[in-house]
Amino acid sequence: FVFVLPSFWQLFSLLDNSVSNPYIIRITKTLAYMIYLIHCNSCVYYVLSAWQAFGQIAYRMNNKWYLNKWVYNNQGNAYIRCFYFTTAVATSTGNNPAPTNVVEYIYMTFSWMMGVFVFALLLGQISYIVSNANRNREQYRKTVDQVLSECKRLGLSKDTIDRVRDWFVYTWQKQKTLDEKILIEKLPLKLQTDLALSVHYNTLSKVQLFQVFIFFFFVEFFFEFVKFCHTTIKL
Repeated sequence: FVFVLPSFWQLFSLLDNSVSNPYIIRITKTLAYMIYLIHCNSCVYYVLSAWQAFGQIAYRMNNKWYLNKWVYNNQGNAYIRCFYFTTAVATSTGNNPAPTNVVEYIYMTFSWMMGVFVFALLLGQISYIVSNANRNREQYRKTVDQVLSECKRLGLSKDTIDRVRDWFVYTWQKQKTLDEKILIEKLPLKLQTDLALSVHYNTLSKVQLFQVFIFFFFVEFFFEFVKFCHTTIKL
């Protein structure tokens, strides 16, 4: 697993940067960590059960002999039953078979600690990812409600209100944001210029003044113009 781990991280990094909805990828990655931890714990539980002959070796307590019911009894599907047992132990601290020896007590203590700390951390990450995924949508709905409420207060016609609503719906479906300027401003000025140029070049090239420019000089002119606009706004 140590050799596969870098490939695992690289795979989810590529998926996170390539899909349109990365939140699902991040939740899947967190769940994969959780399932792998339970898988490892299940393997340990199976080894402990095999070491104790799957409960066929009796143990003595209060001058009486009992069969060990804590271990897996080698009946049914071994992996599913061991996986279920370790999941139940990690997610609850009661209603589990009582351990019968020191090794079993150590295993149960470790499993409970893993359930309390590790799983709580992973579930907290899932909650954080989901809340971030819903934050933009909630902000979008809040903005739409405020704008439509203001339109109704101003007594605008139904046709105008429908056009406003359609604009919000179209913008959200295409961009998943109502203010793309905030996102673009985080880029370096040169990259902002290249981005704006790639978007508006076809339109600007139709202007007769710009048609006589060589492309290189046109890019430099556009860059200096954007830089001048930024400086003017700051002043």
